[in-house]
Amino acid sequence: MKTTSTMRSAPRGLRAAACCLALMGAALAHGPGDRAMPAARQPAPLQPLFGALVALPDTGDAQEPDLAYAAHGGVFLTVWRRHWGGQEAILGQRSDAAGNPIGPTLLLTPWTSAIGRPKVAHIASRDAFVVVYQRDNGIFARAVTTQGALLAEITVAPGGETTIRDDPDIGGQGFATRPDHDNAVCVWANLTTGGLEMALLTVDSTPSLVRVYWRIMTTAGYPAYRDVEPAISKSGGELGQFLVVWIHGVSASNAPLRCATLSSHRATFAPSAALTLFPGVEGLPEVDGDGSRWLVAYTPWTTGQTDVYCSSVVACGRLGPPVLQSGPTLVEGKASYEDRPAVAFLGDSALVAYLDNAGDPGTTVRDVWVENIDVPTCGTCEPARTRVHLAHPRLQGNPALCARRSGGDPNDEVMIAFDETAFGSGNHDLLLQRFRPLDGDVTSLGGACGFESNPAFGRGSNSAMCARSPNGTFAFRLDQAVPNAPVLFVLGLTRQDLAFCSSSCTLVPAADITIPTATDACGRASVPMPIGGGVANVLTMYTQWLVVHPRASCFGADFSPALRITVQ
Repeated sequence: MKTTSTMRSAPRGLRAAACCLALMGAALAHGPGDRAMPAARQPAPLQPLFGALVALPDTGDAQEPDLAYAAHGGVFLTVWRRHWGGQEAILGQRSDAAGNPIGPTLLLTPWTSAIGRPKVAHIASRDAFVVVYQRDNGIFARAVTTQGALLAEITVAPGGETTIRDDPDIGGQGFATRPDHDNAVCVWANLTTGGLEMALLTVDSTPSLVRVYWRIMTTAGYPAYRDVEPAISKSGGELGQFLVVWIHGVSASNAPLRCATLSSHRATFAPSAALTLFPGVEGLPEVDGDGSRWLVAYTPWTTGQTDVYCSSVVACGRLGPPVLQSGPTLVEGKASYEDRPAVAFLGDSALVAYLDNAGDPGTTVRDVWVENIDVPTCGTCEPARTRVHLAHPRLQGNPALCARRSGGDPNDEVMIAFDETAFGSGNHDLLLQRFRPLDGDVTSLGGACGFESNPAFGRGSNSAMCARSPNGTFAFRLDQAVPNAPVLFVLGLTRQDLAFCSSSCTLVPAADITIPTATDACGRASVPMPIGGGVANVLTMYTQWLVVHPRASCFGADFSPALRITVQ
């Protein structure tokens, strides 16, 4: 790889910013001429941070888990359907960041004979979880505060013998603190009309759970075709924008996936044009993202079996139409019926869990596996997939994933929940396990400085994932910055603290390589730096982007957050 470091072709604003940094010894205008990124050792496969699984305290038949995380307080809420004595109910359990139970098990619904499909999201600004579920052919919801208090159940959309509503899912705001991001978005299928519907839910100051707004998202025109099995991203990110993915059933041989963007901004919903992701017969879609980038996992029926595929979808700004960036890409397919995927978004990387219905060769074990996927390319970030629980014989199912900061930190941890039963047992146990990608440590060091009152027009987010060797597609990426703006990518092998900056601008790398480039119409930029193989070492780098625009407030260019990246 050849990289020439020069400022002569950079715009005036970039030259001014470089001079300010050069005064502190960063020497932006000086580079090595030719510098190849050293190769590094192959990483260990994806491994759990803690070897012991955590079993939730439910001795009954527990299935269909889902979970969400409250960053304030460090609390997970896991919800599930419990079968006991011929009846069912929705239960919940709060846990700490390690999965250890907090307080008693919560009974969220009355016992009945027709209830299930619980889903949960968190609204950070309301400090509450919102749980939705299907009961008596209608959609219901109940809120749980982060401290464990139960709010009254509400009817989101009624059902009955003539109206059947099913397959609810919900997205919240796991970490956003903006006042216009205080809603959860619930979507479900109307099996009577064949269309999708949605509601805006929030927790008021009383506190109580209220339905703010409800509308039909699609009018499918049943029985000619129907839209079913909707899935929504767990968090709307800083833009408060969600991706909804569903099956558009046209015929028995033509049921492709479609998707649309929704926004909770000021209680408005504006679905974009739908997008076909994969032709043929689809099933079980799941999605997670950060408000402008998403990874969709699903199970097409191909060659007489189900396999797990993924697609990368991006949108430009708030309510931008979704665009297929990469995929469909096979995640795992070995003629053994992989299905029921789950997704946790980690920046440019995502964890995908799925159910393998054959397990090891020669067995009939049903296992849950996890893989680390590069979001922009849908490529594999780890040399091998990881089985969640090694104990045999077991029948596992219904995996659910939740990142501690969905749509946020690329160095985040992920909790997986799944149900499991031994052969011959009638009861399912619920288990939790923490995971983290180990293909390279990417840590935000802060140091950002610049205009950011509108996240779609600001300093931008700095990311780089799949930092392993060899990796011919490795790249540094800038996202959600100013559209069509000149930028300067700065890479250093040491760090430089700027003492004269305010507390919001504390770090930039001492530059070894500088590359002028520009953002595209969506405020994105990328600098590819392929990593070779063959040398057993570990490389640590520091990166930052300087973005020039008319409202720049830091030396004529705004600084993105700085990253420390360890390539393994």
